[in-house]
Amino acid sequence: MNTQNGAPIANVASIEDQIRTLWQEIGESNSSKTSVVTRVCTLTMIAYGANAELARRVRTAVPAIFSDHPCRAILIEADGAADELSAWVTTVCQRAAEGAEQVCCEQITFTVGETMRRRLPGTVLPLVVSDLPVFVWWPGPFHAASNVRTQLFAHADRWLADSRDFVAPLHDLSMLHAMIKSDPSTAVTDLEWARLTLWRSMLARVFDQPTMRPALDHISTLTLRSKTVRSSALLCIGWLASRLRWQVASHITVGDATTYHFTAAHGEVQVIVQADETTDDGLSSLVLGWANQPDLTVTLARSPNSQTLVSTVQHGAETTTHVGEMRDRDDGALLIEELNGYGRDRVYEAALALVAKLVTVI
Repeated sequence: MNTQNGAPIANVASIEDQIRTLWQEIGESNSSKTSVVTRVCTLTMIAYGANAELARRVRTAVPAIFSDHPCRAILIEADGAADELSAWVTTVCQRAAEGAEQVCCEQITFTVGETMRRRLPGTVLPLVVSDLPVFVWWPGPFHAASNVRTQLFAHADRWLADSRDFVAPLHDLSMLHAMIKSDPSTAVTDLEWARLTLWRSMLARVFDQPTMRPALDHISTLTLRSKTVRSSALLCIGWLASRLRWQVASHITVGDATTYHFTAAHGEVQVIVQADETTDDGLSSLVLGWANQPDLTVTLARSPNSQTLVSTVQHGAETTTHVGEMRDRDDGALLIEELNGYGRDRVYEAALALVAKLVTVI
């Protein structure tokens, strides 16, 4: 990537003028070259970094999407001095092959302090490209009462959260569910849900086998191992329980294990989340058991190096194993995938709704 920098702008009202000036300069500097510079924009991406660490995360991840999703990127770094509100405009161009068009995008970076955050929506929203989708990525802890979040959410076509960052996952996922219900016209997705795609697809593959399909209706135990009761474990519970129509009954925590009791058409289902200090985050294993078939066990587990996910079906003396590659996808790679979708993820929303019901039994 080539990046051409503009100047910091004290008066944010002049941002559009600065953008036009930058594009004019790019055109003039490339007028004598054989390659063509093309200004491309397919969406507006707004990314909010609430502190210095999250600002660095946003600054690193967003430029990675430009080659797949040319856009106007608006980065908000909320780590400035208390009364600061400044902006910096840049153009980001992909290196083009000889004779090919060079695609360029524009990036507007705001630095804002605590006392000036109230002015952000009125400053940022006029910069959204009209008639194109608006995506808002808000990594970090969930701030349900944030005025900035509320106003940006109201104008987003798709909201990108990352529940791995949630401080109180059960409560915050429930609040996220409430936020979706408050404005059902906006689609919401979750980077942690995307990280669980391999887990969900490999478990579904187990029950694609005709001989295994009837067992879905008789699961009696689900045991998950996770560092703590993190969002990955809760979303897995929500996914399975909502798909299989389990009803929340009760909850208990003893030591480092949390147990949820569900009722199903065939009887009780016990779901246990056990602490696993050997993993940094996310799930390390998932085990399904059957009271009516004690010789049947289905296990999904990370390999010791976390490079693969292994599914094992143990049925009496017979063992069947499948292996899936666990790609180490950073924020940029996850964002590229999530920006391919515009509609609502009904399965994710159903999982969230189930997790919200867990709050009622605590």
